[in-house]
Amino acid sequence: MGNIFAIEQGVKVACAVTGFKGTVTARMEHDSGCLRYEVTPKAVKNKVEDARWIDEIHLLASVPKAKKKSPPGGPHNAPPARSHP
Repeated sequence: MGNIFAIEQGVKVACAVTGFKGTVTARMEHDSGCLRYEVTPKAVKNKVEDARWIDEIHLLASVPKAKKKSPPGGPHNAPPARSHP
């Protein structure tokens, strides 16, 4: 049996309808074929909000931001070295 879910567990998501944000912590398929995800929000100031079950069609998966590459080590913008005569 193949994976029917479009969003993997552990992915950060947001609900397009309510704006609720969190991480997918569980997935389920109803007999009707409806795919739902349990979304658990991040705790803020030691307050934990309850997780919510949200239909797949309402979820937007976060795309990780590309990390800015740091230049390799060594001198940067240094003038070219001169050879001695």
